[in-house]
Amino acid sequence: MIVIVEGPDNSGKTTLARALSARINVPYYKYPKRPFSDIQAFDTKLVTRYVDRWLVDFLAHVPQSLILDRSYPTEWVYGQVFQREIDLDDLVYVDQGFALLDAHIVLCTKQSYVSYTDDLIASEALPALVEQYHQFQTWTRVQRILALDTTNENLEEQLEAICAFIKEYA
Repeated sequence: MIVIVEGPDNSGKTTLARALSARINVPYYKYPKRPFSDIQAFDTKLVTRYVDRWLVDFLAHVPQSLILDRSYPTEWVYGQVFQREIDLDDLVYVDQGFALLDAHIVLCTKQSYVSYTDDLIASEALPALVEQYHQFQTWTRVQRILALDTTNENLEEQLEAICAFIKEYA
């Protein structure tokens, strides 16, 4: 079982992914932030080309359950919102790979980001990011997608929703 927890910054992804990992006893992996801290100096396409491609190939050959805190949807969404060059061929390859693995994607979004502060992403960009995550659902070949409203920050309720979503496909 592969679960990719996605969404814009400050949507509760990390809290949910870690709590889900503990609840269902599946390993958790968070893509490192350090390479992304200087977007001007780091080509984020390389993550998709080398890390994501490798991971999807690895998981296809060595079946492993895993909870991912972000993955290739971030590159698809953020690349379009911030008009960064993306390698669509790499994104399609990774998307098809995760679709064949029957991955689950949990898209976390909030109705409001009033108290949002971040060093990299301006709060004004959040509505566009949320909209692009909704567009991602129409682009991806992954069929198991849960759009989860995390506005109320009720962790237990959200975990129950994710567990029910996962169980639906068991």
